[in-house]
This record gives sequence, structure tokens and C-alpha cells, in this order.
Amino acid sequence: MDFTIKDDIGNVYGGTNFGGRGFPNDISTGKTLEKIDERAKTLTIVPHVRLTKSSENDGEQPFGESVVSNGTTEVADYKETTLAPIVINLQK
Repeated sequence: MDFTIKDDIGNVYGGTNFGGRGFPNDISTGKTLEKIDERAKTLTIVPHVRLTKSSENDGEQPFGESVVSNGTTEVADYKETTLAPIVINLQK
């Protein structure tokens, strides 16, 4: 999982992404952002999700025909999607 994060005055924020992991109903992720512009009134966060079922998933076995292989990990299923934006009102 990754995020595109921008404010209402046009700044786009980078940071350190801690990735994401979990189970179908319990996924967690994290990202530390650079300093937010003090003039910003809102932040818009757009989550980008990559779903894989692979030979490295904890406690899982690969299923179906392998579609991607890098020599160490076989990926049986891969999907990307962008979720609805999340708007956060900032208070000073």
C-alpha cells in the first residue's frame, strides 16, 4: 500500500513508506511525512493498493498458475486499485 498526499495549496508530500500487510479484513500500513506547509487547510490522501497472493505470504501456499516469478517469489494473483480520496481538515 502506498499513498499520494497533497494539500489544498498544491504541495505534494513525500515521506518514508512502511509498506502494508495483513489479512483480508485487517490490513495495516504506515508512512512518515515531511513537514506539512503551515498555510495548508486540508490534506487529501489517495490510497493505492497492491494485492498479491504469493509463496511468501505468511502461512499461505501459492494457488493457481504462477503468473510472475523472480526466482525467489512466485505470485499467483496480483491486482492494483486506487481507493477513494480521504480529506482531512487541518486545525492550527
